[in-house]
Amino acid sequence: MAETASFLVSSDPSPTLPQNITTIRTIAESPGLTSIPSAYTFTPTPHDQVVSETQVSLPVIDYSLLTSGTPHQRSKIVHDLGKACQDWGFFLMINHGVPESLVRSMIDGCRGFFDLPEEEKEEYRGNHVLDPIRCGTSFNASVEKVFFWKDFLKILSHPVFHSPSKPAGFSETSLEYSKRAREAARELLKGISESLGLEPNYVEKALNLEQGLQILSNGKYRSVLHRAMVNNKATRISIAIAHGPSLDTVVSPAPELLEIEKKAAAYIGIKYKEYLEIHQSNKLDGKCNLDRLRI
Repeated sequence: MAETASFLVSSDPSPTLPQNITTIRTIAESPGLTSIPSAYTFTPTPHDQVVSETQVSLPVIDYSLLTSGTPHQRSKIVHDLGKACQDWGFFLMINHGVPESLVRSMIDGCRGFFDLPEEEKEEYRGNHVLDPIRCGTSFNASVEKVFFWKDFLKILSHPVFHSPSKPAGFSETSLEYSKRAREAARELLKGISESLGLEPNYVEKALNLEQGLQILSNGKYRSVLHRAMVNNKATRISIAIAHGPSLDTVVSPAPELLEIEKKAAAYIGIKYKEYLEIHQSNKLDGKCNLDRLRI
């Protein structure tokens, strides 16, 4: 879960980051702030371009047809799901069955957590990437020269559910939300498995729904870079759920798929725990974690 705070961008010279500022929210609410601290100043690249909504047509997957449609409808959705994974690396899912009221309650709960006084959130500032509850700022502030404009809360929800005790009701809401999201993810994984020509439960047992799918499919299904730009009018709250296997599971290209397509493995195998530690212990730099595993 991540909260992205926002404030006006100034052309004034950027001061260094004060030692007592630990979150982007603290910076945004600092009295008298007239410019962006240098630790939060990004230099645009020549390839940066804002794409308007009219320029793209995102793939749409109707979840209800995947789970309750006719055999013909399900077959088409499985095909569309595979095409979306191969051509785009992401898609919009509709009719997913998660009540809108639950989604709103989850967002409100996340907002309530980030609204807590800094001293109340301090107990959740974990030191290890696999701590069951961990909050902080940026992606990995300990190794980054420039910080991302976001504060985050990360919790492990399966097989044992963890959650902060505050704000009131947040633990109950996040438990129900994670259950519903997990149910949807499991059905999606079945469809993705079938689209690759594998048995329905293959992918669920083998990987997570982010870069792991690119490894298992040997590059056929790709992960994409995600970036959102903040604005000066509203806080953006995103809730992301990484659906993965047990920590000791080795994530590698599927042997069955390599046999079907007569291709050599493009990635080495790695334990999911080791992958998480590499991913979460380094700075966020595109797909560098995938590049480390490429043969």
